[in-house]
Amino acid sequence: MAKKDKCCIEPADLRLLTLDQAGPGVHAIYSVPAGRVFVVTSWTMSVVNQAAVSTRMLRSGSRVALNRIFDPMRLFNHITFPTGIAFAAGQDIELEDFFNWADQHTLYGYEVDD
Repeated sequence: MAKKDKCCIEPADLRLLTLDQAGPGVHAIYSVPAGRVFVVTSWTMSVVNQAAVSTRMLRSGSRVALNRIFDPMRLFNHITFPTGIAFAAGQDIELEDFFNWADQHTLYGYEVDD
């Protein structure tokens, strides 16, 4: 099999990770397999209980992003990462709901060979 050209993202590389009704604490979403790199390009967080929410995205325990819903009437927040947040093989993608908690998190991105 020929090695894929690294210039372009193929449809088969796209990924969607979800976490439903997490509750407080740290939640492992995905562990990047050997020989791969996962790049998060955007993150949607939603609530149904009209609460303010704050959640950290962690790379194997270290914060790499923060998502917040300040206005309780706004039921979601979507943020993008133009250059992406890369997770190397063996690293965990974790979400830490530390102020209230979201009902759903959706991470969009892609996974390629390292």
